[in-house]
Amino acid sequence: MSQGYGTFGATGGAPPKTKGWVALTIGLVCMLILAPISFGVGLWLGVQRGSDAFIGPAWTTSAPKQLDAATNYVVFADTKVDMPIQGRCGALDPAGTFIDFTSSSGSVTINEQSELASFTSTSAGSYQLQCGGTSLRVIGEAQVQDLAKDVGIPLLVGVGSAVLLGILGLILTIIGIVRLVSSNNRRKQFQLGQQPGWSPGRQ
Repeated sequence: MSQGYGTFGATGGAPPKTKGWVALTIGLVCMLILAPISFGVGLWLGVQRGSDAFIGPAWTTSAPKQLDAATNYVVFADTKVDMPIQGRCGALDPAGTFIDFTSSSGSVTINEQSELASFTSTSAGSYQLQCGGTSLRVIGEAQVQDLAKDVGIPLLVGVGSAVLLGILGLILTIIGIVRLVSSNNRRKQFQLGQQPGWSPGRQ
């Protein structure tokens, strides 16, 4: 016979499982670990590829350099160098012909060295600079033009991946938090349902 004490052990069974931890963990890993790593790797690869052209000793008058035939070359110098180029500096080709440097209008600056002048080689062979004691660096024009691609592509991929991972991580984090809150509420309802004298309609 009912005594009016409500439902005793109303629900029974195992308590609801806590859900949301997996999504929350993956989301935080994407945002806080994978996204920064992706950006850092892209930046590192871009800088490394852009700097490859400047690895090695600078070219001075005492160090001849082997150049290809009929190739446009760009001359780089320290950004602090300020000297007139036309008529004062140039390169001697393998036949001993003096090739004047042409002042460059380019604005490429890498590793504190800026684009200063350019010249076109005549024949393949050993070239020697005639520019006082100035330390210069000579790089093929095609290689300079490829610097933007070599630097830009890894950097864009790194930034793009970091953004996508960040967005994915944020979405998963929000989903994880919502599921955690929801499952915790269900667990509280279950625990209340196990108390003697409790029924859904009573407080």
